[in-house]
Amino acid sequence: IIGVSKGICRRIPAKNRKKVCCITNGYDWADRKEIDKEKTERKKMIFTFTGSMYGGLMDLSVFFCAIAELLKKEVIIQDTIEFHFAGTSSAYEIFQSQAAKYGLSNCCINHGKLLRQDAMRLQGNSDILLSASYDYETNKGGVITGKIFEYMTSGCPVISIITGDIKNSELADIVRKTNIGIAYEASHHKRDYQQLLQYLEDQYKEKIQNGKVRYEPDKEELRKYDYQELTKKLKRFMDKLRK
Repeated sequence: IIGVSKGICRRIPAKNRKKVCCITNGYDWADRKEIDKEKTERKKMIFTFTGSMYGGLMDLSVFFCAIAELLKKEVIIQDTIEFHFAGTSSAYEIFQSQAAKYGLSNCCINHGKLLRQDAMRLQGNSDILLSASYDYETNKGGVITGKIFEYMTSGCPVISIITGDIKNSELADIVRKTNIGIAYEASHHKRDYQQLLQYLEDQYKEKIQNGKVRYEPDKEELRKYDYQELTKKLKRFMDKLRK
């Protein structure tokens, strides 16, 4: 039995646990073979979300709230930031409405529904990518949005917003261990919101002063999600079963 997250594996009855192997989804560097070369420099700080909002289950409101607070404190200047979106028109309406709650709808730019390569090109031309997810304790955890693995090949830091009452989610754990960015969990709002504010301030200063944001992922940890490595793990599991 192959489970794509530890939480899902825990849902397997105890009598069958010995049959279970956890192999997450991952990324393939070949997907970006011809894309990264086209990366261009932009003066504005570009935040990008690509994908579905699942009718509003994906909620980036706390991110927009943090941006609004930094604008009010004059840490960030509104004319220097943009929020880019790629997806369906209905999903964009939700994305824009979340920004509108904090007076930021005018900063939103809609690219519509793009082919995967074009969406990945948009990601690579951004400064920071936005990831949204949700999970609940009653589900025993285990929700890992597949978008996070695609983002891993972008060369850009990620802000992951996780709503619901889940504590110490697998998605947050992945973001923190790989050091690809920062994770906010609603269950740890007081701690994570302050960290989010500081992260945004620090990255904004980097962009203004150096023309680019800081991105220092843990390459060894990141390699664990390469499909070549995941395939090796699957092979070891199958070899063990044969024995």
